[in-house]
Amino acid sequence: MSSPPLPVEILARKQRYRTLADAALALSVVVFLAVCAYLGDSLALERMAAAPARPVGETDPLPTGTQVAALAQSDHGAPVLEPQAPPPPEPEGGPANDLQRRIAALGGTLGDMARGRNVEDAIYVSAPDAARMIEADWRWNHRTASGVLITDSGLVRLAADSSQATVNEEPRRLSGAVRLVNGQPFLPVRALVDLYGAAVKQDDESGLTRVTLGEKTFSVAVPERLFEIEVCRGGRWLKVFYGGKLAKEYPICPGAGNNTPVGNFHIQNKAVWPSWRAYWGELIPGGSQRNPLGARWLGTTARGRVTGWPIGIHGTNQPSSIGQRISGGCIRTYNHYSIELYETIPVGTPVWIHE
Repeated sequence: MSSPPLPVEILARKQRYRTLADAALALSVVVFLAVCAYLGDSLALERMAAAPARPVGETDPLPTGTQVAALAQSDHGAPVLEPQAPPPPEPEGGPANDLQRRIAALGGTLGDMARGRNVEDAIYVSAPDAARMIEADWRWNHRTASGVLITDSGLVRLAADSSQATVNEEPRRLSGAVRLVNGQPFLPVRALVDLYGAAVKQDDESGLTRVTLGEKTFSVAVPERLFEIEVCRGGRWLKVFYGGKLAKEYPICPGAGNNTPVGNFHIQNKAVWPSWRAYWGELIPGGSQRNPLGARWLGTTARGRVTGWPIGIHGTNQPSSIGQRISGGCIRTYNHYSIELYETIPVGTPVWIHE
């Protein structure tokens, strides 16, 4: 004998209960999965933080973004979030940072200097600066890209991209062609020998090129030759020299073991707040507290011993590591110091790394 049909109200109530039960079950599943994911991430981070050190010389994945050329290897281990100490206050006026102020003071001890450039591995000097140093009258026609040097001994005609000159209308071959750098004419320093019989000598200690013409002596200053960076792995310091004189010393965190290679290198690129591709695949943007590259990047020609990836001087998200020797190979310093170096050190600056 079949049961009597249930009232419509009871059926509707049962349906509502069933719907609520289904919703509660679904919510429980979502909460359970979220908790599992959280615990899984936490355990993964703990495993990474507790992982044994990698083989000597092993480096990390490359950062991406900000500047394509600024390829870096990173520091190993899970990100550690630490508050950054505020940079020291800057006085109003004058050079932008402390290193630049020190360099300005050192520059005053180096004597008269003309602007120089390294063009195709040759030293060039600004034509207007050279004229001022030898007390010549300099006139340059931007339309024809040609100019003249006028001294008591006569008139010299020059033209851009030409190594042919005339001295008192007589042809004279120069040691190199006149070049335009940012629209400004530069002469090979050796052209002063060809034209005026000047004596030219390279001062390896200061990085200056000394030019003597009669009783006049001046220096040609190529920015990247004036600077030198010295890194001591064992001492955990980085020194900046200008004109052969110490400008400033910085505390650093170099690589563990031999992760930071020794030798002679140079700065090859720079970047602002570079992003970083973590070794577990995540792309961490520049400026994130989880990004170990910090505020600035100065890439060197040094390479990791195993991967061959570039070694850089950069800021950090782990300021307490400065003074230790635990990085994956790069040279960390405080963020405000990395900004100071970025603003001052030119690409091409020599870098000497030793124990």
